[in-house]
Amino acid sequence: MRSSLSAREAYGLHHMTAEQLRYLGTQEVAYLKVGRRDDKQVFMVFGADGIPLGGADELENAVEMVVENGLSFVTVH
Repeated sequence: MRSSLSAREAYGLHHMTAEQLRYLGTQEVAYLKVGRRDDKQVFMVFGADGIPLGGADELENAVEMVVENGLSFVTVH
């Protein structure tokens, strides 16, 4: 894994349109949020564009869903 972007890559990222940014990574990454459904804890999986992809009652099942779909997790803060 590369640790830094080239100047050309960094320039390209800074000059993307809102539409291009919206779809950046949508086929590659997902993020996980803990939520509640019917008063139960649920692990929700979201695509990079924020669209819910699914949910699971167990963390392991949510992780499995992401892996089976060829996605990688990203951290969000």
